[in-house]
Amino acid sequence: MNKWSAKIKIFFDTLHKKTFELFLNEQNITLPQLFKSKNRNFEHFLSRYALALLYQSGSDLSTELSFLEIELKDYQFLNDDNSSCYSLAHTKEMAVAVKALKEHFTGIGCDVEYAQRKMPAGSERHFLNDKDQIKLPLLESWCVKEACFKALSNSGEDIQLLKDVIIHDHKFYYSENPNSNSALNKFELFYQDEYIVVIAYCAKKEDKLELKEVIPKLR
Repeated sequence: MNKWSAKIKIFFDTLHKKTFELFLNEQNITLPQLFKSKNRNFEHFLSRYALALLYQSGSDLSTELSFLEIELKDYQFLNDDNSSCYSLAHTKEMAVAVKALKEHFTGIGCDVEYAQRKMPAGSERHFLNDKDQIKLPLLESWCVKEACFKALSNSGEDIQLLKDVIIHDHKFYYSENPNSNSALNKFELFYQDEYIVVIAYCAKKEDKLELKEVIPKLR
């Protein structure tokens, strides 16, 4: 992963399914059933546990945040705290949580996918645009679009479709709003174990970025 001398930071952590299962067993926790699908339900709480660990690791607060009580207002603000923005993503075995200060970013987004996932034939017509300038395999392109879509949506753009996200190398914008074509909208793609992780952000000013992984203390 690339590192920069930092002025602004995005913190993230990844959490594997097995780690979460071990935690649940040790603490004798039964997850509430919020969704009909057991897998969907598990992934929902997997991502929120990743967020709770990230929140606690990056704060000076002595109180712990229960992953069972997490609510993301407008898909980016944690409970009643508007000072930081968050993004979550999950797949069958892995979750990613991302955090950044709102004073530095208008929006952030992330996505994660198993690197060996097979994309259905013809699926690119649902998310690629003729204006895209992206030189990545199809699955990586999908991940990039997902993360950038979240970042644009969280920055206030009324975006509805992945095809409306236009990718130019490592930058992106909303096709219906030329003013969103900013050099401050960027994404980073890297591989974590067997997973593709993409973090996208809409910065407020041109500063060098540090993408910093947090290794939280499991509890």
